[in-house]
Amino acid sequence: MRISEIRIENFGKLRNVQFAPGPGMNLVYAPNEGGKSTLHAFIRGMFFGMARMRGRAARTDTYSRYEPWENPEIYGGRMRLECGGKQFRLSRSFSREHARSELVCETDGERLSVEDGDLEMLLGEVSEVVYDNTVSIGQLKGLTDRDLLSELRNYISGCQEGMDAGLDLGKAREQLRGKEREFLRQIRQESEKQAQRQKILEEKIREHQKVCQQLLGERVPMGEKEEKTEAESLQEARRGSKKQSLFFFLIAALLSGVCVLAEAPVWTAALLLLLGGVGAWAWIWFGKSRMEEQNIRVKIEQRMQSEKIRWQAQSLEERIREEESLLENLRSEYEQSRQESAQEHPLQTEIRALELARQTIEELSGQMQKAMGRMLQKRVSEIFCGLTRGKYRQIELDAQMCLGVHTEERYIPAENLSRGTLEQIYFAFRMAVGELLCREEPLPVILDEAFVLYDDERLAQTLEWLAQCGHQVILCTCHRREERMLRDLGISFRKITL
Repeated sequence: MRISEIRIENFGKLRNVQFAPGPGMNLVYAPNEGGKSTLHAFIRGMFFGMARMRGRAARTDTYSRYEPWENPEIYGGRMRLECGGKQFRLSRSFSREHARSELVCETDGERLSVEDGDLEMLLGEVSEVVYDNTVSIGQLKGLTDRDLLSELRNYISGCQEGMDAGLDLGKAREQLRGKEREFLRQIRQESEKQAQRQKILEEKIREHQKVCQQLLGERVPMGEKEEKTEAESLQEARRGSKKQSLFFFLIAALLSGVCVLAEAPVWTAALLLLLGGVGAWAWIWFGKSRMEEQNIRVKIEQRMQSEKIRWQAQSLEERIREEESLLENLRSEYEQSRQESAQEHPLQTEIRALELARQTIEELSGQMQKAMGRMLQKRVSEIFCGLTRGKYRQIELDAQMCLGVHTEERYIPAENLSRGTLEQIYFAFRMAVGELLCREEPLPVILDEAFVLYDDERLAQTLEWLAQCGHQVILCTCHRREERMLRDLGISFRKITL
């Protein structure tokens, strides 16, 4: 990809700026505070947009930093890009009220969509983070030598961790972890539901056990009540028979006493006893009839009472059987629930499969990191060797992120290297990583005062390498040194003055 035209309508301090970068080296000259960093930010914003932060962060974010003071409703511009043999026009308005983006293929007139990812495809699916850490380079003059070495090591470590970005193994690992967390959440929820269900079953079992005990306690007294009713009937009959015998004996004794006291003749006494006996017998017979009627009535009542008790007993037995059956079902359900809880959840198999997949990805990732690390180290060494015109032949990086370089005579640890050499290594790493991660589409290299601390020799070496790297280069500077050196080296370039 190359940028064939840049038109800045209103962005920061730049207004109505238009120029056409060439395919190779482009030298953008402007004095200090002349708009070089603004141009750098504009190109980045056109590629990836400018999200406005919220709250306090909005005061110092990139959007607010470059929002124009005059005519803020006009905030944006246009670029033309050449990619894959076609010409594209990219327009953006960053204004809050009139935010829009437009991408048109001018070769065939097709309207594309930035929101749907068409611009990302033109950029070779390169993310904003990759862009910022490869082909978009600013100056490191704020770092000391020790800080630069630390920054370099952190950068290299981050690169090695992200060397699998082409296959997005990190995203795959995160997706597997997310799926595993989801399965574990389902298992936990189902286990909690199972435990709650068992708790409810335990409470129901205790309740029905209590009811069964109460019903069984009622069954014994009911049988005793029926036996007691029969015993009382028999005892009542016996009491009636005793009363009749006692009454007859009393009448006979009374008549005999009267005859003795009256000194009546024998036949008179006999007659009286006869009459008394007949009267007593008649009375007893009459009383017996009444007693039999009463006994019949009592027996009927007793039979009815017995039937009632028997019916209550049957009803009680049915209730007992129902409660026992229900209790048995609850116990079976509770035991089944316990067995299910003790068994392995089916999702555990899925979790083991996910863990195996994640381990496989980790192994593949490690292997790829080693392979890509070797490729990266080889390419960095080649670039660095070209930048130093063969003075340093190879860069060495061990597992502990200890960095050093080999010359023809000896090995030099990074701690003993000069600031300029460290910056060249940093530059070589960025270019090498850019080649590995931006394979789909070689992006323009944007350099914003990246070589301020380079001496003339290092600058010449770097400019020669950039002229041969095959990328479009936009070099922003406030010095005349780069222009003079490009002319001395015979490198063709297009000069743009802001």
